[in-house]
Amino acid sequence: ATNGVWASVPTRCKKTESLFRIQKGNCMNRKLNVLFSALLAGLVLSAEELSFDRKLTGWNVSSVKNAAADDQVKVGGEASVRLRDGGQVWKVLELEPNTRYDLTFYVKGEKISGGVNQGARIALNAGDRWERITATLGNRPDTGTFDWKQGSGVIDTAQFPDSRIRIALRLVGEGTAWFDGLTIVKKESSGGTPNASPKAEMTSFHHACGPAIRAAALVPQGIFGFFEPGEPVKVALHIDGQETNCEYTLAVKDETGKIVLTQDRRPLDKEFTLPGQPCGYYVLTSDLYADGEKAYTIQGGFAVAPVPGKRDPFFQFGFGALPGLHDGYKRIGCGSIAMKLDWRSVLRHRNVKQTADYLVNVAYKPFLESKEFELVADIGTSLPRTMRSEQELEAGYPLLNDEVLKLYSDFIAEIAPRVKVKEWSLGQETPSNATAAKYVGTWSEAMSNFVTLVRIGSRQLKKIDPEIKILAGGNNIPAKTQDIEPIEMGDLVKEFDIYYIDAYTGNWDFSKGRVTIPEIGLMDFYRAASELSVRLGKGKYIANDETGYSIPYGTPFDGGMAVEMAYLTARSLIISRAAPVLCYQLFRPNDYSMVPKDDSAMHMATIWKTVPMHGKYHRIPLPGGAMYVTAASELAFVKFAGEIIRGNVYSYIFTKPDGSTLVTLWNIEKNQPFAMDLPAGSKVRNMYGRDLTGKPIVIGPEPLYLTIPGTAEAVASMVEHAIHANTPELKCIAAPDAVWVRSLTRNTLNATIRMPDQDPLDVKILPGKTVRIPVKASAPGKLLAGTREYDIPLESVPPALLKKVSDPARPAAGEPGILRVPDHVRPVEALQPERCFFRTESFNPNGHNISVKYWLGYDDKNCYLTAEVDDPVHLQRYTGIDIWRDDCLQFVLSPKDDYPPSALLSDAEPRERSEYSFGLALTPKGPRLVKFHGADAGIKDYPANVTRRDGITRYEVAIPWNAVGGRAKRFSFLVMDNNSPTFASAPYWLEFTPGIAGGADSSKLARVICE
Repeated sequence: ATNGVWASVPTRCKKTESLFRIQKGNCMNRKLNVLFSALLAGLVLSAEELSFDRKLTGWNVSSVKNAAADDQVKVGGEASVRLRDGGQVWKVLELEPNTRYDLTFYVKGEKISGGVNQGARIALNAGDRWERITATLGNRPDTGTFDWKQGSGVIDTAQFPDSRIRIALRLVGEGTAWFDGLTIVKKESSGGTPNASPKAEMTSFHHACGPAIRAAALVPQGIFGFFEPGEPVKVALHIDGQETNCEYTLAVKDETGKIVLTQDRRPLDKEFTLPGQPCGYYVLTSDLYADGEKAYTIQGGFAVAPVPGKRDPFFQFGFGALPGLHDGYKRIGCGSIAMKLDWRSVLRHRNVKQTADYLVNVAYKPFLESKEFELVADIGTSLPRTMRSEQELEAGYPLLNDEVLKLYSDFIAEIAPRVKVKEWSLGQETPSNATAAKYVGTWSEAMSNFVTLVRIGSRQLKKIDPEIKILAGGNNIPAKTQDIEPIEMGDLVKEFDIYYIDAYTGNWDFSKGRVTIPEIGLMDFYRAASELSVRLGKGKYIANDETGYSIPYGTPFDGGMAVEMAYLTARSLIISRAAPVLCYQLFRPNDYSMVPKDDSAMHMATIWKTVPMHGKYHRIPLPGGAMYVTAASELAFVKFAGEIIRGNVYSYIFTKPDGSTLVTLWNIEKNQPFAMDLPAGSKVRNMYGRDLTGKPIVIGPEPLYLTIPGTAEAVASMVEHAIHANTPELKCIAAPDAVWVRSLTRNTLNATIRMPDQDPLDVKILPGKTVRIPVKASAPGKLLAGTREYDIPLESVPPALLKKVSDPARPAAGEPGILRVPDHVRPVEALQPERCFFRTESFNPNGHNISVKYWLGYDDKNCYLTAEVDDPVHLQRYTGIDIWRDDCLQFVLSPKDDYPPSALLSDAEPRERSEYSFGLALTPKGPRLVKFHGADAGIKDYPANVTRRDGITRYEVAIPWNAVGGRAKRFSFLVMDNNSPTFASAPYWLEFTPGIAGGADSSKLARVICE
């Protein structure tokens, strides 16, 4: 294809049969199209059609004994439906394909049993596809005794093979359940967020612009969207909707944003072929038109890379490994598969052989038969609370009993001889089992279950085959390496051969705000786990059984989050390869055969996005796919040789099997030119495998791979010198009244400061010093030192706007500011879902996240702070200087404004902090105001009060200006939240700005502006 004309592409537009035949051609027919679409929309069931009368008209009933109308117990209308002891009612909904509907309902329960899978639920079914909707957090069946509560869910017909969906109201087990008030409403669009053009930045990879096309998919062929360099790229274009008089445009760009191919509007092609491309990642974007009107915008992606050579078992898949993707995993360089042998399914039907047959003959059959991968058998020891009824749990029964242990043992005896693998992984995320409501919920029982099941499983496996190696562990909270892990792994020291962890170091879910970069704590986690392994006599090498990031499902293929997920994963792979780690198991290379209900929902899939169309699931490569195949090729069988970290620049050096040296290089903050003379024979590739050899090197958050002839020792020296030469000698920040300059060199430097609309200022910068140069700065400037030029950015300190208070008795006036989850949560690691701090029954009842409304004010005498904290659990065990450990309000004022910015200080230099640091809490002895620092630290009697009502804690305080050294120039506050007495201190807080907790630093406090 040249000049926008595609070669050898069919131009016919297939006509399809539909409920109404829509002719093409003139304006009248387009009007009819709109009319017919409206008629189709009118076929959607209304709330009235899902109501109940005294005869349950329109509903099928299991039996009149256990399913009947109830005109006495109801929310409204004529009657509710009452189900007893296994009863159910159902009907078939006629819905539109590839369309989403909101379903809401009310449910009431009386003594509903809580055994395995028991409880009340709404079940949706079409073909072999089942879904469940309940009113309980986590979509667990509703159990116990409770009054009317509202539930909601989404019916997405795109997830079902047939849009005729059976809806059943069911009660599994004993007790009574009532359902009422069912409503179903068609959502406005099944696509993503509107966008103007595929050439503009998209906010979703798909978007319906009108009713003519309900869904579309651009699906590359090849091997699940992967092609070799120069190989023609075949793409299928699927649409669901009107297919007469359809047209489409196409634009193809590479990972740099460069448009490599375009096509103007032309008749619809069901499949087309693009010319072969060099290594890299490519995004396709298409606008679809029906009868001349734009109807849909859709993106897809494909990757071009050579087939990796010998595949390294270090690159492992486990959760999400599907039999149908066997060839895809092989194509991208995966070397080992952890077969997740879910024995807990046996707990539901008590048939050991049935579960083993499914795992061997269906779930992992291609992997067992092909022998293309090294295989690990993985058995989790986590036990769900639903194994016991609510009554048994209330009575304190343990989850483990002899029947469970026998089923577990029988399962191992059945499955081990059939899979015949030499490595078995036994374990669990003990911290999650101890804190998550769906598991045990206590530390002692979580640890006990883990130790018991690992011990039994290990001994039984060793009897079956003494050569089997046992991997045990699963800790997913770095801090627990110091307290919990030495206890439970010490008790199992004779039962395992290799220690493993789930290497999460903080928030991994992009929908929960800023994620944690791997450089912060991943290597520290590995090294601490390795040290524990050495102490236990197992050697320094450990395994990483789970790591990954999650982006919202609707994220565009070229969107910031998809790209960020790719480079963060690439960097975590490199760091892991440099650590004493035997394998890196990527959590979900693809999602399971389930698609999230909307674009904002979690889609934990690094390699392929799962897109449903016409009853099938299509796997379309994400940027992480091109990243992974490159990493699996470059890092295969390498040996770690060195680590170089200077400021924001990271480099890990490896020896490759052929004796050459591999250098990985990136800057965690920004792109920057990197001057480096490479010897002949060197190669440079970007994260996606694109050959950049001979081009100027630019490093940034996306790592580069440099293959350099020579020994690792010689290359490391060369790289270290290059990093030193390419990292700045000076760092600068401009405050309103000064420019701060930090010297990073051992030599005195002469420099010139150039600020807008000011004369140049010559300065001398002494080595290793941070200096303040009085200069007015209202805009960024430049600093010139020798041949180097440095940006002088403005200091990014937010303002604290204090409003004039006319009535000191009522300082909280006007609209409040708000602190909320996840935006203001610190540390960001607290957002890690496994820590169960947010929207969980165990930490915040009813999934109720903490939030803060606040008002800031002043007058001539005082600074006023009022905060209303919406927090259903109040915990404050202290009465004095330690109130900061539990629920409290902390705030800091400072009369100074000339702190050196902490961004310029070395790690060894102390940060300045104001002595005017206060805490206010509702303690066991009533409200207490405490000053934490200074000679007069202790309890204070400045006007302050704390009250609590209906889950709201209201803090009010007035601090005299003369008590804090005069009118403050800097200020900030935060709210600590501790909901569990097992924590010595609050595990997180919501903060206005940094500078109080997590390292006191007054340069990070907000600048006070009195309005």
